[in-house]
Amino acid sequence: MQKDGLQQQLARIVLSWITCAERPLTTRELQNAIAIEDDTPVFDEDNLTEVEDIVFVCAGLVTIDEESNIIRLVHYTTQEYFVQAQQQWFPDAQMNIAKACVTYLSFKDFGTGFRYTDEAFDARLQANTLYSYVARHWGNHVHKVPLFV
Repeated sequence: MQKDGLQQQLARIVLSWITCAERPLTTRELQNAIAIEDDTPVFDEDNLTEVEDIVFVCAGLVTIDEESNIIRLVHYTTQEYFVQAQQQWFPDAQMNIAKACVTYLSFKDFGTGFRYTDEAFDARLQANTLYSYVARHWGNHVHKVPLFV
């Protein structure tokens, strides 16, 4: 695939996550979300995309709130447009996000089960940036995937 094609693909993935996420994502959460590879047992830090590249490929459609580090669409009307045109722009977004969430929760890091102490749980959250989002919202994304595609 040509470089332009890769940039378009990345832009669609980024915009689909921002549009379909159950809550606003931080830049670090989004970086982690788009770095997940299907059917992999561990998270690969080498797959992280630089924030500057994420903003660049979205061609002015996204902005980062300096205080909260939340990445979002530049204006609420842009968000409204993509939500309404979701099936046109991102027809497989919910399925792709659901797969990413399930893949993330299947990582070996989580094979030890629940962390019973606050310190252990906090350590897991610190080591796994997207864990809080995925643990809370994976079911919502799975629920939105049509049964018969």
